[in-house]
Amino acid sequence: MTSQRNHSTWTVNRAYANQQNSSFGNVWDGLIRRNLRASTLWKDFWDLDILLDSTRKRKRGDLDPEGPRLLKRIAQGIYRPRRKWSSAALLKEARQLYHDETLQWKSAMQERALVTVMSGTEQVIVVLGTGEGKSMLFMLPCVLPDAGITILILPLISLRGDLLRRVRELAIDHWIWTPDETRTAPLVFVSVEAAGTKAFRAYAYKLAAMGNLGRIVLDEAHFTVTASEYRAAMVDLALIRGIRTQFVYLTATLPPTLQAQFELQNNLVHPKNIRASTNRPNLFYLVQRVPGRLLAEGARRARDAWEGSQLLDRARDKIILYVRTKDDAAVLAELLCCSLYTADVGTAEQKEERLKTWLLSSDQPYIVATSALSAGFDYAHVRLVIHIDEPSSLVDFAQESGRAGRDGKEAYSVVLLSDTWKPQAVVHTTVERRALHRYLLGLECRRTCLSEYLDSEPHWRQCQADTDVVCDICSPGPA
Repeated sequence: MTSQRNHSTWTVNRAYANQQNSSFGNVWDGLIRRNLRASTLWKDFWDLDILLDSTRKRKRGDLDPEGPRLLKRIAQGIYRPRRKWSSAALLKEARQLYHDETLQWKSAMQERALVTVMSGTEQVIVVLGTGEGKSMLFMLPCVLPDAGITILILPLISLRGDLLRRVRELAIDHWIWTPDETRTAPLVFVSVEAAGTKAFRAYAYKLAAMGNLGRIVLDEAHFTVTASEYRAAMVDLALIRGIRTQFVYLTATLPPTLQAQFELQNNLVHPKNIRASTNRPNLFYLVQRVPGRLLAEGARRARDAWEGSQLLDRARDKIILYVRTKDDAAVLAELLCCSLYTADVGTAEQKEERLKTWLLSSDQPYIVATSALSAGFDYAHVRLVIHIDEPSSLVDFAQESGRAGRDGKEAYSVVLLSDTWKPQAVVHTTVERRALHRYLLGLECRRTCLSEYLDSEPHWRQCQADTDVVCDICSPGPA
């Protein structure tokens, strides 16, 4: 095409913004491709392939009567300001929502985060420890007057079932988005896979243009960097950043070393960061090396804890055993005669039913799981979490061990390693892997190893006997 026009490639890239020359790699072409992408998105949004089809007679009904008005609003970038709320007013509303007149903020950072969200700040990243009240940041706005619609993007199926139960208990009007139905509710659930689709983006753009969209919230947002290599949908989430609304990113595990990558992945520019300590003071951390078969030893330890220990409430406490593979999960579940939870044990509804059956069964304390059951599973009375063999990463370990003790009472995290376990050679490992090995080796306080990787420097800490359940390294006696 360049030779046919009798122009240089540079001139073609500069002067002709067409689909063919968008494959060249010059600087001008980068600008062309960026604008071409924007034009293509608008074309798809307004279904211009249909409206501009010259091969048939256009019908009046083909054009959405609101289309021109919405297009003008989007083009002008009209953004409806919302009411700003004081901390005292928000706490009053939270007490009404949770039917608890004695309710207090779980932390100063939770309070600050909610005030920031309700101030309308465009880009907000909130890092609060597991069990520190992140869900209030998207639930409470759904019952506030003039707060707008909240779209909640969920990266895991296990998140949806638990959250649906909680919003029903609180009588929050909600809807699970599907492309086949167009409606709204104060809280709209959407999966990561659906959020990156053209149909969902059209839905969200329309809400924003009409002034009804208050915010888009991504729960367990760390998955956009930790799972981006094997879940394309995590990468596609960046497409929604073109919607003019507030974006809130929630997680308990965003190590400072991943902060820059996270902001780049999600197209963030100078976001407001609210970061608290992720320390779980009520958790006891223990790592032990054991002889023999790890799965058999894990089953024995779980039985001993349930049948012989006085530390567990047999009426409601639960035990989760985490393994690395689905094959190990099947073997261990058979040893314990219990259910298992992996990514492919059924549909979303079947997984939710599996968890419900386990939680309601007082005579079945155990469940065996892979990392499919981790972030966002919020049953309050998980008392013991056992990892069989080396966890996949320190982020995953923090999420999985964080399932324990969400009621604030003492709970236990145990990692069982083979007595022949050795860390990989340091030169071949990542920063995160080295941090994990540091934790497992036990040469210093377990809590220190966690905080120095997961938290910013002001929050680094070690076990404090007056505030923490001290770990096996800091404990003066046998575990």
